Amino acid sequence: MGSIQGRLILLVAGVVALAIAMGVLFLFDSARRQQAATERQLSGTSRALLLAVEGEIGKAQALVRGLAVSPNLAAGDLAGFAQQARAAMDGPDQWVVLKDEQGRQLVNTSAMPGAALPGPDPDFAPRWALLMAKGRNVSDLEWARLPRERVVKIEQIVRTRDGRAYDLGIVMRPKVLHSLLARQALPGNWYGGVIDRRLTIVSRSPEPERWLGQPVQATARERFTKGGDSGVFASVSLDGVKTLAAYNRSDLTGWVVAVAIPRYEAGGDLTRIGPVFSLGIVFLLAAGAGLTIWFARGVARDVRALTAYARALGEGGDPAEPATGLHEVDYVAVALKEATEGLQAREHELRRINETLEARVADATARLVQSQKIEAMGRLTGGVAHDFNNLLTAIVGNLELLKRRNVDPALERFVANAEAAAQRGASLTAQLLAFARRQRLNPEPIDLNLVVSDMGDLLQSTLGGAIRVEIDTGDAPAAMADRTQVEMVLLNLAINARDAMPTGGILRVRTNAEAVPIQRERPGSPPAGNHVVVIVEDTGSGMTPEVLERALEPFFSTKGVGHGSGLGLSQALGTMQQLGGGIELRSDNKGTAVKLYLPVASRAAAKAAPVAVADRDGTFSGLKVLLVDDDDAVRQVALDLLHALGCEVIEANGGEAALRLVEGEAVDVALLDYAMPGMTGLELANRLRAARPKLPIVITSGFAGAQDLCDGWSGPVLQKPYSRAHLVAALSGRLGDAKG
Repeated sequence: MGSIQGRLILLVAGVVALAIAMGVLFLFDSARRQQAATERQLSGTSRALLLAVEGEIGKAQALVRGLAVSPNLAAGDLAGFAQQARAAMDGPDQWVVLKDEQGRQLVNTSAMPGAALPGPDPDFAPRWALLMAKGRNVSDLEWARLPRERVVKIEQIVRTRDGRAYDLGIVMRPKVLHSLLARQALPGNWYGGVIDRRLTIVSRSPEPERWLGQPVQATARERFTKGGDSGVFASVSLDGVKTLAAYNRSDLTGWVVAVAIPRYEAGGDLTRIGPVFSLGIVFLLAAGAGLTIWFARGVARDVRALTAYARALGEGGDPAEPATGLHEVDYVAVALKEATEGLQAREHELRRINETLEARVADATARLVQSQKIEAMGRLTGGVAHDFNNLLTAIVGNLELLKRRNVDPALERFVANAEAAAQRGASLTAQLLAFARRQRLNPEPIDLNLVVSDMGDLLQSTLGGAIRVEIDTGDAPAAMADRTQVEMVLLNLAINARDAMPTGGILRVRTNAEAVPIQRERPGSPPAGNHVVVIVEDTGSGMTPEVLERALEPFFSTKGVGHGSGLGLSQALGTMQQLGGGIELRSDNKGTAVKLYLPVASRAAAKAAPVAVADRDGTFSGLKVLLVDDDDAVRQVALDLLHALGCEVIEANGGEAALRLVEGEAVDVALLDYAMPGMTGLELANRLRAARPKLPIVITSGFAGAQDLCDGWSGPVLQKPYSRAHLVAALSGRLGDAKG
């Protein structure tokens, strides 16, 4: 079937097969409809015949009821009654019989007047009991005693005023029912039958005398016994003809009246249509196959011409288009030529594109390396931050303790230099964490207009008099951000701007709202959605395109060694992205603009001013503090600071040890390191709170961005390295919260 000819033959065969299937379905549907109509006709005829039989029996019953009220019978005048009964009969096939309680015939109109009548019937007792119970009865086909032949009896009990009881009945020959069936004029080969309760044939058309008294066929017997009072079924007649029969059972007599038709007639003319239909199918198949072969050969010839034309085009030639006369093939030839010309044009375009492919690959490789560099730096930052901040905590704490002692004034300069270096190290660590998006943020709805306005004086004093600071707040909604981190980013950007304007200039800080419709492709761009934007612009020297391309890279700086870490913009980017926003840069020889994007808050901005951390000389005399830290140097510094504040300290180097120490102890506040082996500070805090729900707890961490700490702790976190002032503020705030 891989050729056109084969597929056309398959198509024609499929069409013919579909036509055959439709024809067969039509024939079967016609047969079904005709059989249904035949079944309805059979059922109707059976019902009509039943009514005729019941009408005949009903006439006999009415006659019996009329004779039952005969005055002669009531007076005991049997001769007069017999004469009256003979006059009531309208033919020789029916006669009246009157019996007494012993079954002795008193009157029989079929006998000559004065003739001897049969004596008592020895089998009469059951019949008499049935009559006494029912009052009347229609018998099945049985033998009469006089005359000796098969008959049907319609009888009832008659009681006279003097208390006598008689069996009065009309005896009917089956000929009466034969005549009834004959008068129905059933169609040619139809069968009609009357069957009594013992399923014996009382009358049948045709040949009624032949089948009189015969039991019905086994299939019919089973259907009449189990199939209900009416129905249609397939059977076989007593003379061996397959039939479709319908029957109805009489409520009056309990007999069954059936009508049947030979099964070959139930389908009408469909058996004659079948051969004609088959011949038509054969003719259609032959004609379709011939036409298909003729057409397929012509198509194959045209396709071969088209193939030769396509091959010539593929070899670069310019052959004449084939004129096959078949429109579709000619259209394909034209399309092939156009496609060849288009492919040649695209080949030239491809060569041109390939010339720039190496440059694009190099650019993509550089971007990939940059992305890997940033990811590696993020992992490195998270690992180094904890240990480095622990070292800085020990250094800062010891320097502060040393400064508070009476030291040689000549040494104070060295202490101050060491403190400044430690603070620079802490700032560098914070910048690394911000760049890697690992610092702990506390985003909340803030009014950026208020934040920017409040920073105006700070920025002006930081930048000096040669630079004019202009604040322009627009109609910006509240942003979801961490105020401290935003202020730090703005301060860093202002310092960068100052370095770009060594002879002075203007720094503008503006706010507005902006909707980003789609995710932009540039590094650091914000996600799609509604944002609050802070724009920091300067009138400095700007950046070259090469510098602008790398400005957001970590540790990239155009400043000399010792004049900058190269983390300012990368830190700002990390903070903005961690808050759900981004950064966009624009720079030329007229200055630089940095746009900070922050997500819009879902509720009104908080208006309260931030609480500043203020150092104070207050003490916590008598305060019992649980101090837990696995680093001995950090724990010792914290211990000395707490003792200097007047605190009583219970110290432990781990969670299990701390739990053992505080059993039965009344502790006022707990100062717990987060990152400890075995049990973390967060787990220890949860254990302590389970036992003491109101215990104030402060967690310290050199790496506050740990994910489980961010997710599992909503209380205060004292970031390492911390000073005495920060420790005092953390304890005061926590104790104040607990008291409140």
